[in-house]
Amino acid sequence: MTSPDLIDSATAESEGVSSVEESNFRDRAVSEYSPKGTARTGFSYFRFSYKDGSRTVSIHIPGGNVRSANAQSRAIEVRAKIAAGMPPEEIVKAIRKMSLCYHDSCPGVIGS
Repeated sequence: MTSPDLIDSATAESEGVSSVEESNFRDRAVSEYSPKGTARTGFSYFRFSYKDGSRTVSIHIPGGNVRSANAQSRAIEVRAKIAAGMPPEEIVKAIRKMSLCYHDSCPGVIGS
């Protein structure tokens, strides 16, 4: 089993994925989603998605719905980590730290 990763050019080549598809996946790594089933609130939330082998894994980015300033700043922070080339495992750890605290004095929260 391969380690979790955003699709890079070596993986893309070996899997027959074009650089356009690689770019599209990176652009969609942080996306909005709406809960389905019994949790139909009408709100959308942010999530981070990455490839683990052939499987796509998604993790909720905490902070409220997409209209919340807190959620928006956390999505921007995750996008910055992606742009900096941080591996998905580290991004997931950072997202999990975000969910431990909801005030500014906690580590891993923007502004601390």
